[in-house]
Formats: sequence, structure tokens, C-alpha cells
Amino acid sequence: MKSFVGACVIILLSISYLIGLLLFKREDSKKLYSFVESLGLIYFVLLIIFYIFPSCIDFLGNNYNLIQSYFYLFLMILLGIFIVKTVIYFLPKKNKILDSLNSSYVLLFIISALLLFIEGVFIYNYKSNYLNLFLLSVQLFIYNSFLGVIFVGNLKKHKFELIKCFKYLSFVSVFGLIGYLLSFNSNFLYKNSLFMGSLCGVFIGILSYLIIEVYIFYFRENSESNAKTLGLVVGGVLMLLFNLL
Repeated sequence: MKSFVGACVIILLSISYLIGLLLFKREDSKKLYSFVESLGLIYFVLLIIFYIFPSCIDFLGNNYNLIQSYFYLFLMILLGIFIVKTVIYFLPKKNKILDSLNSSYVLLFIISALLLFIEGVFIYNYKSNYLNLFLLSVQLFIYNSFLGVIFVGNLKKHKFELIKCFKYLSFVSVFGLIGYLLSFNSNFLYKNSLFMGSLCGVFIGILSYLIIEVYIFYFRENSESNAKTLGLVVGGVLMLLFNLL
């Protein structure tokens, strides 16, 4: 029964990415993109602080003391940044600014896939009762919905059609089931705390690069100040509220 419920939860979490499609059905809006970019900036910062970083330290704490854990985390963050730089190196080059912005949807694709993979592993190995599982699922559903909005907004900004956005999101959603099924067949992923800690550390590195090189640049250059401020406030308040679940 637990396995069936967990599988249903992962499917729902994957579908939550599609919520972003509802926001961008109409004409493109510069203010809407500014709002979403600001939402993305605060979302990723708080995601690291409240979700990924604590999980990473918990996993690494099973293998190292606190100082060693932070040092190892630092190395994994550098590895994540190196992976990003390697991926971007092989992307088509135009100029520095366009390259930075055009690479953001590739990074979002990687981030979405990794996040769903980690969620799949977490959900299968979640040991608490069904009420706590429900609350965790609601929290992750909100996280994924935010990311779905950010993902689709970025794709639409680069003139992707909705049907193409749907295909990308559908492909990304598979990674949650992959993480879940790998845990179903073997608890190696979750029990191997060094692997999970390393994966979370690399994830933080990728997120950090996206925040610094893409979103902060866009936030500084975009002129829609009211939409930017609203995105920061709404994203920050909602993330803080849902982390109280």
C-alpha cells in the first residue's frame, strides 16, 4: 500500500510542473516575465536554504563530522559549477549576454530533472505516517509548481510554443519516477548517504551558478521594477509560509 501511495504522490508531483503552462497560454507579457524571473531568483535562494542545504548536511553527517561535511559540500558545489560550465561550453555561442540567458533553460532542465529524481528517492524512503507524507507532498507540490512556472516562463521567453513546453516538461517528469523506481528495487540510493549528499551538493552548485550568472544579471538589467518587486515579495512570502507545513 505504501509503495502504491508513494507512486501516486510522485506522479502528482511530476504533473505539478505542468501548472506553469496555464499561466502562459495568452500573449507574452514583459511584466509577467519580470515577475517570474524575480520569483525564480527568490525561489532558488530559499530552496537552497530550506530544502537542499539541510538535506545535504544531514546526509553528509552520516559520514563526516560537521567541519568535514562543510568542506566536502564546498567541493561538491565546485563540481556542480564545473559541470554547468562544461555544459555551457558546448552550447552555441553568440555573445556573453545572450549565451548567459539562452543557457538558463538548459540549466533549468537539469535542475528540474535532478530535483524530481531526489524527490522520488525521498518519497519512497519516507518513514513517517500518512499525514506527514501528505504535508510533505503538498510542500513539494508547491515547490514543483513554482519551478514549472519558472521553467515555462523561460521557455516562452525564448519563443518556445506551448506544445513544445509540454513535451519538455513531460520528459522532465519522468525523472521523479526513475528516482522512485530505483529506490523501489534497491535502497542503495537512499542508504548511500555519501551519494545522496554529493548529489545534493552538486545540485546546490548548479543552482548557485544559475542564481549568480543568470537571474541576478537579468534582475539587474530588467526595467520592470514593480513586477520585479512583486515577484520577490510573493515568492518569498509563499515559500516561507509553505515551509511552515
